Amino acid sequence: MGTVYDAHLETEEFITAEEYLRRSKSGEIDPMKVRIVPPDFKTRSWGGFAVKLDVPRYKLPFGKKAAL
Repeated sequence: MGTVYDAHLETEEFITAEEYLRRSKSGEIDPMKVRIVPPDFKTRSWGGFAVKLDVPRYKLPFGKKAAL
């Protein structure tokens, strides 16, 4: 059997506040599909917004291979 990749299902996309403002101004974002992600002091992330995707997608962790 060939190479097998472990895919991760993504149903939300994390965006920054600047990206949220840009997309909301152009009408690309439905406010009912957005949730606020607060800052995390342990990882020192600034937080942002999580936008629910209309069509879920799979992310492949390239560089990490899983074989059967």
